[in-house]
Amino acid sequence: MFRIIFSIASGIGAAILNWVLLGENSPLHDYFIWHGAIPNLWGMLNIVPAMISALIARNPHSGSELIYGFGVFVQWFLIVYLLCTLILKARVPLS
Repeated sequence: MFRIIFSIASGIGAAILNWVLLGENSPLHDYFIWHGAIPNLWGMLNIVPAMISALIARNPHSGSELIYGFGVFVQWFLIVYLLCTLILKARVPLS
């Protein structure tokens, strides 16, 4: 149960971070126009949802933002869920 709740929270956090870093209505939009290293890194980490969004929307120039946002959530949900599973499996029980 912990894995699911933590993974959902991480997915929501990734979606919020995506808005803060890349959103035009973000309060930090003007800052990240001139300091692009962090948004560029975030974009590289989320290339799979961007490609899937473009394929589903059938427009290689701009995919659907709704599909992209859902893809970011799913990607980070799966990453965190798999990491939690690996950590819990590798943990040695105290006896």
